[in-house]
Amino acid sequence: MNRSMRFPILLATVAAAAACGGGGGSSQAKKVVTQLSVDFPPARSMTSSTTVTMRGRASNGADVASLQVNGIQAASADGFQNWTATVSLPVASNTLRAVATDRVGRTLGPIDRTVEISTPPVSPQRPTVDPNRQQLLLGQGNLDPFGLVALDVPTGRFVAVSGPTRGAGASFDGFVMSVAVDAASDVAYVVEFLPTRIRELDLASGDRAILSDDASAGPDLDFPTDADLDLPRNRLLVADRDLRAIVAVSLADGSRSILSDATHGSGPAFNLPDSIQVVANQGRALVGDVILGALVSVDLASGARSIVSDATRGSGPAFVSIGDVAFDLASGAALVVDQSLEALLRVDLVTGNRTIVSDRTTGGGAALRSPVGVTLLADGSGRAVLVDSGQGTLLAVDLATGARTDLETLRIGAGQRLGRANIVAANPVNGHLFTAGFDSANLFEIDPATGDRAVVASETRGSGPALGFVVALAVAPSLRKAFVADIALDGLLAVDLFNGDRTIVSSDSIGSGPAFDTLDAITIDEGRNLAIVMSETFGGGGARRLLNVDLATGDRSELSGPTRGSGPAAFRIESLALSADGITLFAVDVGLRAVFRIDRASGDRTIVSDATTGSGPSVSFLQPGLVLSADEEKAYIVDFNSGLLEVDLATGNRVALAGPTVGSGPQIQGSLAFGTAPDRLFSTAFGSFGVLEIDLATGDRVIVSH
Repeated sequence: MNRSMRFPILLATVAAAAACGGGGGSSQAKKVVTQLSVDFPPARSMTSSTTVTMRGRASNGADVASLQVNGIQAASADGFQNWTATVSLPVASNTLRAVATDRVGRTLGPIDRTVEISTPPVSPQRPTVDPNRQQLLLGQGNLDPFGLVALDVPTGRFVAVSGPTRGAGASFDGFVMSVAVDAASDVAYVVEFLPTRIRELDLASGDRAILSDDASAGPDLDFPTDADLDLPRNRLLVADRDLRAIVAVSLADGSRSILSDATHGSGPAFNLPDSIQVVANQGRALVGDVILGALVSVDLASGARSIVSDATRGSGPAFVSIGDVAFDLASGAALVVDQSLEALLRVDLVTGNRTIVSDRTTGGGAALRSPVGVTLLADGSGRAVLVDSGQGTLLAVDLATGARTDLETLRIGAGQRLGRANIVAANPVNGHLFTAGFDSANLFEIDPATGDRAVVASETRGSGPALGFVVALAVAPSLRKAFVADIALDGLLAVDLFNGDRTIVSSDSIGSGPAFDTLDAITIDEGRNLAIVMSETFGGGGARRLLNVDLATGDRSELSGPTRGSGPAAFRIESLALSADGITLFAVDVGLRAVFRIDRASGDRTIVSDATTGSGPSVSFLQPGLVLSADEEKAYIVDFNSGLLEVDLATGNRVALAGPTVGSGPQIQGSLAFGTAPDRLFSTAFGSFGVLEIDLATGDRVIVSH
């Protein structure tokens, strides 16, 4: 989006000028136009922060006497030619209003921006209901900067329950594996991994305290995956994969004891217990064991085990990858998710019979791809909640029909949900963004002005090989194509941007030259009709080389690698950028933690910036992502710990522009793309469920499509 689209507000101030000439006088009105505009944030966006800095400009700053945003006086070092104002975001949906006054008291504006607050989880897994607040507390499969996160069901947006922004106590520096809620006491028990411990959490305040850790009595937890409360016995029961056991943790003092394993309790031994649901009124717990492929009953008094349902007991679809378990009191049946079956199943606890409640062909509504968690809503609606890790969705499922509804109703932009978008690329002609990602069969086009999303290619749009796990993406506007590296495909894929058709351009059977098994990075030289790709061949010594790929024939030739060019050998290049003249290639090697310059004529490789080349913030945990400044004197890269870094390509020196210590907003995932304006930089949000715009002037980040 160019600046002419940023809703300018014009004020015409009229100055009279007298002119004298032969025979008489005349006057002529001259107009001096003052243009007030906002460069950041865009018209509507989302952030996880409680503040945001609005940045804008006035074309005739000398005409501006004052400028405020929501009553906060804007700061300016050049007489309002450029201005900023940092404002608080006190409510879930915030309107930012910029208003200026000129030197004769007239008003410029207002210009409004809307900023929503939500804290989407990084990798949602097992849901637990907090009935007192109608919230779904979430276990996670990754570290989350906000600690424990919940979906507030009435508002359809995510909120921080306990962590850096809410509550006191030791920070969440491990994985939140599972949460169990004692609604009567308004307390939650949180199971963490790496480090392994259990916390007691006050849901009213977010305050947290350690209940059980390595200092507590009893056998140490090793790999806890799920937990549920056995309140009559004042204990928390934990499923531990590596111990192959159910461990009882005292709520009084945090001491631990084995309830059920190969030497405690009779019956078939656990192999990989992954999930647990206590059914107190039946005196048992239900445990899902992945390797046994079974739902196992555990006697709460003795620890004795018996098979409820598996391939030899009960009819219906056999478990392939049994996951989370819930108990439906209304029907007396268990509800089980199976990630491989992509389904929610109902299990009769008497017969072991299994029936599909909801899958791709049972029940309509929101898509279901990779269900990993299940619980029951406590609103009496007869609905379960599924967590779909592939799409990052929380789906309400009608247990009578299997129909699915997305519970997260907050959206930025219209169109189909993005899913786990981890790659972003831009069309430099119109500034539109393209994104795809993990476990997604879709390639999206996004209008950054509105956040609106359109599906370019999917299982139902376009022909050719289906997308599965996109790791690299480049757009070639003159060719009307996007080029994709997909782990699920053995070759370079071209996607027609008009009809979604997908064609393998180069592979073992298309084109000649060095073979590639996996592609990790792509850039396009449109003038020469070439793709440049990073290829790894795991056979034949595991060669890693940069290849030129002729887009007409599919032929491949080594650009730089074992047999061409001197300098440090590439290890794991995951991002490429090409100079405008096509002579020089730049690369981010996440394995060597370095930025390379590569001469295309010779293939020679030179390190531009790494731990020993150039000064500045650490590049110890580089992420895929690389773009060049318009003058090609700077590169922009992302380090997981340091954030967005500007690299001086002459010296290798690095400066942090956005991240943990600069600006506010969601964490940057890595992939980078410039829009049509040189100050509009986009990335994906950590957790991959939205596309970010990064303000290079302030470091603030907001989600522009979600």
